[in-house]
Order: sequence, then structure tokens, then C-alpha cells
Amino acid sequence: MPDAAVFPLRNKPATKVKRLYSSFFLVVFALFMSLGNFFRLFSLPYFPSSFSIIEAALYLFALPIYFAKWRKSQLLFVMIFLSFCYGTLLHGFEEIALLYSLKLIGMITAGVAVGEVLFFLFADEIDLAMRYIIGVFTLVLVIGFVLLLFFPAAQSLFQLLGQYGVKFHGDPHCNRFISSFFDPNYYSAIACIPLLLCWFYRDKSFYFFALALLIFSSILLSWSRSGIATALFLMGGMSIGALSRLSSLSIDLKRLTAGGLYLGLLLISPFIFSEEWAIFLSRTFGMFDDPSAYARLQTFQEAWPYLSAHPFFGNGYNYFAALLREEVGILAPDSSMLLTLGNFGAIPTLFFLFFGGIWSVRRGFFQPKKNIFPMNLYFWLYIYMLVCILFTSQFNNLLYYQFWLIPIIAIFTYLDRYQDIT
Repeated sequence: MPDAAVFPLRNKPATKVKRLYSSFFLVVFALFMSLGNFFRLFSLPYFPSSFSIIEAALYLFALPIYFAKWRKSQLLFVMIFLSFCYGTLLHGFEEIALLYSLKLIGMITAGVAVGEVLFFLFADEIDLAMRYIIGVFTLVLVIGFVLLLFFPAAQSLFQLLGQYGVKFHGDPHCNRFISSFFDPNYYSAIACIPLLLCWFYRDKSFYFFALALLIFSSILLSWSRSGIATALFLMGGMSIGALSRLSSLSIDLKRLTAGGLYLGLLLISPFIFSEEWAIFLSRTFGMFDDPSAYARLQTFQEAWPYLSAHPFFGNGYNYFAALLREEVGILAPDSSMLLTLGNFGAIPTLFFLFFGGIWSVRRGFFQPKKNIFPMNLYFWLYIYMLVCILFTSQFNNLLYYQFWLIPIIAIFTYLDRYQDIT
């Protein structure tokens, strides 16, 4: 059994406790992801967007796993702390900035801990580790279809939750796949993770091929332009790669038939969802006249004075958002890049992107590997992350969203540990 350094104990009773704790931790993570914002029914005070008990529990249970040894990612904690201190010097102490700094540290801690636990429980059984991730997102998918069926108007769901004290200020989405995250734009971007994983496993089981088509359908039903564009880019790139190997692969009649039927359904979908297609095309081709696009441009214009006032080291983590909320009335910028530059400034941001990129490329592509499959998986996950950073997160604050950041860190942590033994 591999020593994943989850706990520094080595006798058999301790190993059994370690396995029980690790399994319990993965159950907490699965509940956190699958039920999403439903846990706002059990929220904690002070956070304006609500902070649930299950999220606090996930961060708490991650602590002994993460801090069992020294990690390079702890340097990020130092950067976050210094940014908070810098913001305090500039603008005075803000309790909400401190809380969100701790939350960001908690998200990183939880993501690394989930990846470590996956490695401890499954070691080099990468199929089992990735199937667990797929299973978690399958629960998100099922709950999403249930919500679409019973609450096609999202506002009716928000009103129902409001009767139980859950205040969720979401857009009045109608006939859109919002999932348990309660937001079609976030969901469609996050759903690209299981879509990518299922596509890689499509040759191993027809179940994963069918599930990939179902996930892609849910992304289309979100009617999110950024999410659909991200999914199409990934599917297009991976399909081109598959076509280049078509001569060496046997054609599966079952998959070919299912793919043909699915394509047929896509072709007739404008007749089934005529109103939704009309709105989607109108917003896509009339982007410059779209109110949401104009609102994002207006947000950038209103945020620019605060961004330009402290361009090198920012305003301090979450102080940028606090200033916009208090002085302009904006809850938070939709662009993660704008938020990062406003919080940390250009110098720390470029430093992180440069050295993080070099480390990722060296770690992922310039090491000997016995199995080509993980390298291909790592490559497309890396491409997906770059697309999210450079494109998708410019339309919503994806990079700091717990339901995206934690699983993406978990997967890369597991793959990083996996490469140590292959």
C-alpha cells in the first residue's frame, strides 16, 4: 500500500483509521459537490453570499490531510496573507476580506486534500480515481435534470428556498439547466470536467460514451454562450485527435449508431426548443447590443479607477471587491482576471502565471511515462484550464468558484502524485 503521507502513522490500526477517515472525507466532498448550493439551507453568518456548514466541514476535515507535510502550494497561502495585509494597510481592516482570504486558503487546502486521498485509496488505479470524480458529477447531472423538470423557471425554486431562509439572488433563468449550482453559466463551464473525463473513457465502456453525450446535452440546455463555446472547443479538439487515430481503431457499431441518433436529435432540436434557440442566437449574434455584455463592459469601466490606482500589487485580496461593493454597488466583477489583477496586482499575477505555467509544462509533458493515456488526459485538462483562465472566466468568476476550483485542484494533485509512481 502506498504511503500517501495522509497521516504520519504506520501501524495497522492507524492505517485502518486512515482509510476510514479518507473514505469519510470523500463522502463529504461528494455531498458538497452534488448538493451544491442546497446546503445554503444550513449557512453560516458573515459571508454575504452564504457559507454552508458542509463547506466549512470540508475545509476543516482537509486540514490534517493537507498539513501532514510541507507542500509548495503553502507559498500561495503566504501570498494570500501578504495581499490581505497589504490591503489592510491601504484601506484599513475589513472582516469580510479576512474571511474570504481564509475561504480561498480553505479551497486550495480541500482541493489538494481530495487529490491526496484519491491517491492514497486508489494509488496507480487511475481508472478508479477518475470514475469516482465522474460519479460525483453524475449526481450533479441527475439533480440538474430533476430541477429542470420540476422547476423550469429558476425563480420559482429560489422563492421556495426563500421560504426556508435561503436568500439566493440569481437571475430569473427559464428553461435553462441550472443544476444544484443554481447557475447555468457556472454549471456549463464546470460540466466540461466530467465531459472531458467521460470522453477519454468512451472506448472502455459504452456507459461513458452515453454519459458524455448526456453531459454535453446538459451543457447545451444551459444555453450559456461561454460554456457551450468551451465545450465545443474541447470536443472539437479531442474529436480531431480521435479522427487522426481512426485507422488504428476498430469502429464500434453501437457507438456509431448512438452518435448518429444524437446528431439527428441535435438537428431537430431547433424545432423542439424554438424559443430558446431564437433567444440564444439573438444574444450570440447581437452580442454588442446584449444587456449582459453591456453590463460586463460597464463593470470594467467602473472598476478601472480602482485597478489603475494600484496596478502593481493590487488593492489586497477581496479588498478590490469590497471597494466595488461599497462605493459602486457591484457585488463582484464577473471577470476572474479583472478580479485577480484588482486583488493581487500585475506583478504577483504574472509571477504566478509564469512559474505555474513552467512547472505545469515540465511536470506534465517532459517526464518519461509508461502509459500514454494519463499524458493525453493531463494535456487536455491543461488545455481546459487554460481556456477557463483566458476565456471562460472572463464571463463569470469561475476561477474563485469553489465548485470549480476544488475539483480541478484535486484532479491535478492526483495526476501529479500518480506520475511519481509511473
